[in-house]
Amino acid sequence: MLNTANPALASLAKRLIIAELRSQGATDPETVEALVSSRLRITAEGEVVALNRGGSVMPGEALQGVIADLKRHNPSLFPGSKPADTAPASAKNPFAAGADHNLTAQMVMWRTDPERAEYLAAEAGLNIKPIR
Repeated sequence: MLNTANPALASLAKRLIIAELRSQGATDPETVEALVSSRLRITAEGEVVALNRGGSVMPGEALQGVIADLKRHNPSLFPGSKPADTAPASAKNPFAAGADHNLTAQMVMWRTDPERAEYLAAEAGLNIKPIR
């Protein structure tokens, strides 16, 4: 849940997230809200930021970024909707050798979507899983 000590603010945030999930077509907005809230944080400066699955701050609009990530990784939570940022099957693999190789795109993908980066790297024959 959002890291706030103010119960009124937490309640308002929960209601707003549920309303947004309903508008996006979530099957069970109350349940999906728990998934969304667990990935949102309020910084010391008062900004709402989103965390990716690895715990790093995701760039972009916090709530929309988390919802887009959930749509991409859990499409069954949003039946009938297709995430806007779903890459086509013919998308280029920045980890593949040849003309598509792109180090900058690799770093951006690793930072914003580490699971997809690991998948595409494995597809190109590389192992980039972090040492834990």
